[in-house]
Amino acid sequence: VEFTFCYIPACTDGFLMGDQLGNGYLDEQPVHRVVIPQPFWMLQTPVTQSQFLLWTKTHEYQRDFKQPHRNSQLSATGEALPDHPAENVTWRQANGYCQWLTKRLHEQASYPDGMKLVRLPYEAEWEYACRGGTGTEYWNGDGVSALAQIGWFDSNSNQETQIVGATGKSNPFGLHDMHGNVWEWCQDRWHAEAYRWRWDGITAEETYDLNEQMGDKNESKSEW
Repeated sequence: VEFTFCYIPACTDGFLMGDQLGNGYLDEQPVHRVVIPQPFWMLQTPVTQSQFLLWTKTHEYQRDFKQPHRNSQLSATGEALPDHPAENVTWRQANGYCQWLTKRLHEQASYPDGMKLVRLPYEAEWEYACRGGTGTEYWNGDGVSALAQIGWFDSNSNQETQIVGATGKSNPFGLHDMHGNVWEWCQDRWHAEAYRWRWDGITAEETYDLNEQMGDKNESKSEW
């Protein structure tokens, strides 16, 4: 089972975060400039069923979660669809998976003790990576016609998950399926007023810190 990560460059001048067209959700306004001070790496596609099964078959998963993970979409024989995204994943499971993968990497290479190698992206990091330097509704343009070229949604997916990367089109950073197919978890807690607390030039980590302090203690942010 392979993991391919894409390099996401720093953005020290900042990018505009939020609903720039003014026709989305109120919790995505006002638009504000967020700085990404350091480059990072992001998995090229959503985590696949085969990648997720590496963890759910372990003793650690069974000890901590005490029940098997179940994808709703399976093959005709009831087996996992290895190249489809993992689904029905809670935030706690997604976070636990990152911790497990970090542990495995520490076992296989020499890294400073305590270094967190894998985590869920901050909401600002996710949006920056998704936009890929663009300012349109979707990274390839505006409107449903643009979305249909690079994403999966009700009208073109038969309301089922699709093989990751099946559109064959990646955004400018090399990422696939940043629109549609499945929802993706972010590290941040969610709050409807979060964007109104931020200042121009805030960093991605500062947005996360604010959300941790003031966000809903029972909810985290998910993105398309």
